Amino acid sequence: MSFTSEDLLFLRSLTMFSISFSSTALRNIELGFSSSSLSSFSPSVPGFGILPSKSVHNHVSSICSTWGREHFKTFDGDVYQFPGTCEYNLVSDCHESYQEFSVHVKRTENDGNPTVSYVVVTINDLVNLPYYKAGVQVEKNAVYIKLQSKVGITVMWNGDDAVMVELDHEYASLTCGLCGDFNGVSVYDEFIHNGISANSLFTSVTSVTRHFCPFQQTICEEMLRSESWSSCTKLINPAPYIQACVQDMCSCTNSSEDFCVCSTLSEFSRQCSHAGGEPPSWRTPQFCAKQCPFNMVYEESGSPCMDTCTHQDTSSLCEEHKMDGCFCPPGTVFDDISMRGCIAQSECQCKHSKVYNSGEIYQQDREKCTCLEGRWACEILQTPATCAVEEGSHVTTFDGKTYTFHGECYYTLAKVEKHADHQFAVPHRYDRQMETLNEIYYYISIFHASSFHILLQTSFGLQIQIQHVPLMQVYVSLEQSLCGNYNMVLSDDMKTPQGIIEGTAATFSNSWKANLMCQDREERLDDPCSLSVENEKYAKHWCALLLGPNNTFTQCHSVVDPEIYYKRCTYASCNCEKSEACLCAVFSSYTRACASKGVFLIDWREKVCESCPASQTFSYKHQRCQLTCKSLGSVQQSCISDFLPVDGCSCSEGLYQNENGICVPMEKCPCYHNEVYIKPGKSISIKDEHCRGGTFVTACPSPKVFFNCSATVAEELGLQCARTCLNLDSDDCISTDCESGCVCPGGLLDDGKGSCVNENECPCQHNGHLYIPGAQIPNQCNTCTCKGGKWKCTEEKCPGTCIIYGSGHYETFDQQTYRFQGHCAYVAVKVNITFITENVPCGTTGTTCSKTEIKLSKGKYEESDLGNGTEIQYRIRKVGLYLVVESAIGLAVMWDRKTTVRILLEPQHSGEVCGLCGNFDGDGQNDFTTSGQLVVSNPLEFANSWKVSSNCPDVEVNVNPCEATPNRHHWNSRHLS
Repeated sequence: MSFTSEDLLFLRSLTMFSISFSSTALRNIELGFSSSSLSSFSPSVPGFGILPSKSVHNHVSSICSTWGREHFKTFDGDVYQFPGTCEYNLVSDCHESYQEFSVHVKRTENDGNPTVSYVVVTINDLVNLPYYKAGVQVEKNAVYIKLQSKVGITVMWNGDDAVMVELDHEYASLTCGLCGDFNGVSVYDEFIHNGISANSLFTSVTSVTRHFCPFQQTICEEMLRSESWSSCTKLINPAPYIQACVQDMCSCTNSSEDFCVCSTLSEFSRQCSHAGGEPPSWRTPQFCAKQCPFNMVYEESGSPCMDTCTHQDTSSLCEEHKMDGCFCPPGTVFDDISMRGCIAQSECQCKHSKVYNSGEIYQQDREKCTCLEGRWACEILQTPATCAVEEGSHVTTFDGKTYTFHGECYYTLAKVEKHADHQFAVPHRYDRQMETLNEIYYYISIFHASSFHILLQTSFGLQIQIQHVPLMQVYVSLEQSLCGNYNMVLSDDMKTPQGIIEGTAATFSNSWKANLMCQDREERLDDPCSLSVENEKYAKHWCALLLGPNNTFTQCHSVVDPEIYYKRCTYASCNCEKSEACLCAVFSSYTRACASKGVFLIDWREKVCESCPASQTFSYKHQRCQLTCKSLGSVQQSCISDFLPVDGCSCSEGLYQNENGICVPMEKCPCYHNEVYIKPGKSISIKDEHCRGGTFVTACPSPKVFFNCSATVAEELGLQCARTCLNLDSDDCISTDCESGCVCPGGLLDDGKGSCVNENECPCQHNGHLYIPGAQIPNQCNTCTCKGGKWKCTEEKCPGTCIIYGSGHYETFDQQTYRFQGHCAYVAVKVNITFITENVPCGTTGTTCSKTEIKLSKGKYEESDLGNGTEIQYRIRKVGLYLVVESAIGLAVMWDRKTTVRILLEPQHSGEVCGLCGNFDGDGQNDFTTSGQLVVSNPLEFANSWKVSSNCPDVEVNVNPCEATPNRHHWNSRHLS
């Protein structure tokens, strides 16, 4: 499908304007702007066009219907009677050998009245209602069963006598069946099959003359030509419906009076709504009455998009035309939580795992939320942030950014610089275990919390929890470096010591090396599971426990999304030499995350992970330090207990762990002095030892000089900690041994290329390249200049970008990523701007692709009436492969015409938006804010809350297309590796 620049326009000029894009494998997206945001914009901006005002759209010409005593109205407006009782083709797509759709109906007699016994819509198979899948939606309300399909057809059946079919105009002149050929010409030559006219089979309603049924003629005339129907008769010729009414009344000898009159009046009322009219409230309790469930009321013309407690803005986003049905009285919404019918909004409850009444409080780790009229009002709690290094390579920063890095060096994990008296750096080495335990240093307390965990606590609020069994994992509670800068902004967490933001985990992590002798690591993009089928099977089998619907982990799914831990689990299990150890490490990571949310998981280690030594006992909730024999010799034997409970083995009360890990009573503990254990009852005298090394004579390139570790005092560091242009903050250097070598003389620094320069001549590094002083590079919307080895960047606020691509992949404005494969319409961005996004099937696998639809082609565009409003200025451009739609209020849409849509927002909208693209406030950790204003961790719960209609069923699980089609997975792995 191709478009010209004139084709690509679908803008609303009233309260909102809408943009959507169309292609067979792309996502529906609609974009709206409130008129209030345009008041200050000049109407004379070059390159922008103005959308004209529009009138109410009349849908009658695209609707075919049948009702009552075998009456039919074609798309082209013919009204006739056909008393057939077989199954007939009402309408089908006849322009190709393969039909996009077909609709069949069959009538039977029911108490003397002809009713439609069933409707067959050929798209798939029998389904349970409601049904939302693969571009087909089938739902039932109090009056109708309604089917909508992305092929451009809507079918409605009232379960009795009336069926309505609405088609897109793309099928004009391409249909056949009892609904006619949809060519806009109201003549009967459309009912020709194989060259033979079928006109004799049909009875025109006009063939009923007045003198046959004069009394019935008068009644029908008085009803349908009365003043109360004037809004309708101005839009629709009532004559065919008057004659249908007469036919019904003349034919009703043994039927109820209601059916004789009501069916045609109901149809005329429906046609009036489709034409944009306002049918009167013509029913009474004694005449053609309708019953509604709960305390709903029947109306002849109302919005089919009903506001509910969970979706209180559905009607404001509605694009469907009005119809008859059961509705909530004005000032009420439908209670779709406790199903109490129509209630005042103030009585609405909230739901999160359970139901909360208005005024009740729900508290989680970062927020305290109160339910108010169906929405959550939350206040942020002051809680410590945590940085984590899990499974040896997966890092989560204080601000919630996640990345993977495989390093073999010392790196600065976290650095606190708030107070000069409390400067503190946390080094981390990826390839070693930490063995220090129960030591008290100045400002620092170190002790075992269990056999699996070591805890470090400082006097100024920094806490480090280290899990060393079965695999080393580190959790730092407080701030800057590999763990980011803890400023509640996700996008700048990969800032280097030189002051610039890197784009990859490898270049960022390399910049925080604490030992310059280590080699830089390259980015690893391979999937370790693709290297071994057996490892992959093992990983998927055991890691699936995290996703199981009925096991220990299930109770935590609502507060901690297991999907990311499942991916880590398969990755780690395939990547580790000891798969079981890494598997258990991920399970432990997940249980710790659950504990931080107040959900404590137990019994998950049974038959999966290791047990305790014979002398120790296991607990899932350790919250005191593990006492050791070594700790008895410390000045301070007590330890803190205000840390997150951990699992592991420990000695029972009154016992202490000796150097062999065995629990013994105090009297059997050895003594410890200067790295030496002394058995109980024994004594030993340890004297000082002095060592001297030889002298090296090495030739260094000028102007470098040789640094000899043997000829220096103990406090001096070696080559690996020499201050260079790439390591201006050499105080962070970590070195266990002094290394001799060539260094720059005093006052000069190595420039990274082997030369020695003054500090103001130092180059800067970015993305693995060196830039000379004064060099400038772009960094997002800012410009960075190299000055004295550090980047000085402008601080302009940059536009936010939300990306929707591929098989239901999303990246929010604040760079939070997730997958969601919903089948309904969802709010992607909302406030002054409203995007509606909708998934449709792609290919034959059912995989969701990013579908955009511009409801415009060949220079024409379709408009929907949303009321009066201000005209909106816009511009549409082609930029390379992209179609770009720009608005006057700081929003742009970029579409690659395939599977990717980018939504760009100017910074003045920061913190003012909500929806699937997040809130654009910089903090990615609160992006999963539901439509009820509650921050959740499960992306499915978050995304389901933003569906436009509450009738749409929730998505329970994301389908992995690679698992559904394993042959494509292996093909893809080979071609992308």
